[in-house]
Amino acid sequence: MRLPDPIADGAVIDYTVLGTSRLSIRANTSGPVGSVRFGYDATANYRTENEAPYTIAGDGKTASGGADYLPWTPATGNHTLTATPYPNADGTGTAGPATSLSFMVTNNTMNLAVNQWSRFFQEAGNGAAWWPWTMI
Repeated sequence: MRLPDPIADGAVIDYTVLGTSRLSIRANTSGPVGSVRFGYDATANYRTENEAPYTIAGDGKTASGGADYLPWTPATGNHTLTATPYPNADGTGTAGPATSLSFMVTNNTMNLAVNQWSRFFQEAGNGAAWWPWTMI
């Protein structure tokens, strides 16, 4: 199973549904880009990728010359990923506009339901109207 492309902000990635925890995320760029710096949660310089395709864990080349994305396994929980393009290698030059993605990783549907209800009660206490009516 593949994640949708592009991944929506606020997406839930459930390893049980995917059948794997070996993921990769690619930053889609346009125009001249020499590198992309990935930030992951509190680590602003998690990885810098100098060659397209710009992926969070890097890539190798297949025998036919295509890209073979290396696996990346984020821990379960809530995460924020940021991709910042640079005109030169190693994240040098004037940074382009960063793009951020927030997502949640879970390892089974039951944890998802518990996390949804936990979020409901936390936000309801703050006056937020968030109703997690989702068929699981």
